[in-house]
Amino acid sequence: MLYDELSVLKQIKDAFPKLSQAECETAVLLLKEFASNQNITFDEYVQKNYPNGIAERDESTNQYCGYIKFLGNDAAAIIKAGADADFSTFFHETVHSFRKQLTGDLKTKAERAFNVDGSKWTVEQEEAFALGAEQFIMTRIERDADKREVFVKCSNYVQGVYNGLGDIIELTPEMEAFYEDMFFEKNPVAEEPVELTEDEKRFANVVKIDPSVITNENDEPIDLTDTRELTKWLLDTYVPKNENGQRIGIELEIADDGTIQKFSRTGLEASTKRRNSVKSESQRQAYAKLDTLLKESLFDEFIKADKRHPRLLGQNVYYSAAEINEKIYSVKFKVDIPRENKKASYKDHKVSEIEIAPSLYAGLSTSNARSVSYQNQDAITKISLAVLKESVKPSKIENGILLTR
Repeated sequence: MLYDELSVLKQIKDAFPKLSQAECETAVLLLKEFASNQNITFDEYVQKNYPNGIAERDESTNQYCGYIKFLGNDAAAIIKAGADADFSTFFHETVHSFRKQLTGDLKTKAERAFNVDGSKWTVEQEEAFALGAEQFIMTRIERDADKREVFVKCSNYVQGVYNGLGDIIELTPEMEAFYEDMFFEKNPVAEEPVELTEDEKRFANVVKIDPSVITNENDEPIDLTDTRELTKWLLDTYVPKNENGQRIGIELEIADDGTIQKFSRTGLEASTKRRNSVKSESQRQAYAKLDTLLKESLFDEFIKADKRHPRLLGQNVYYSAAEINEKIYSVKFKVDIPRENKKASYKDHKVSEIEIAPSLYAGLSTSNARSVSYQNQDAITKISLAVLKESVKPSKIENGILLTR
């Protein structure tokens, strides 16, 4: 099914053979206005509200010029056009459809204007709603030049086929005020609430890392590819010597789950020799704030140890967020959990850059290009666990938080 303007125009022509070319084009313009008022594109509006097509002929009905057939419990519908269907029929049935599309304040105003109780519309109230719209559009003069053309044409075409006094209802001031909002004000459709996953509800603070703090005895930055120099710095920093010359690992508490973990010489030395560390510059730069990254990390899962590691219960997996040289990274930690009553110990970490669309830094989410607030790299202070795990791509920056939606 095609939802572009030309395809919709053809559908209207086929279903309403009595309409002139100008009337068919005005019918399309009316739908465009409804889409514009809801702040969505024409294609989106038609696909959402008329998924099986705008209209089709139904000459089996002799009692009505046309009717609206709803496809389910929502506003999705199709207009059924009888043999005598005219522009007034199209307008009338389209308004029935639009009534079902109402949300938020506009829905409340409509129910108040037509004395609807508990959002349950009677047949009489539905007809009064559509007839009132016809009557309103015949008398309303739009001052906005952009809207004037379509509504003047609608007024003329509806008035030209109007069936007389029997179809006239008295418009109250409240009805007129409602129709004014319905036809001539922007009324974005209220978005359905999105149920976030647990990972999307949890956020890690971004830790800013300055690799230049990794220095030698002369306070000069060391070459991070020099494994020997890097390992010496790691041991002096995280497993320093006590007064007796023994190296004692620093203990810290991981805030998210309260795990007490202790750095060990064995763990740090092994970490620098792993393939990820040897090849990745950011992997080695993250050592500069290894303790802070662990403290700020979020617990993700426990992986039970296999038979090759009899001394371990398994490993805890954590994720942290880092900023290194103005780039944002996810840091995945593995922490060994021993069987005996010993402290957990750092095993390894893996650093992955988070791909962020340039549009996000201009304040434009990937799903909504209407935002105008400016964002820059410094604005990102928290990142959701879902983004850190790379299970979904970030779609927006909101109040300094990198989010999925």
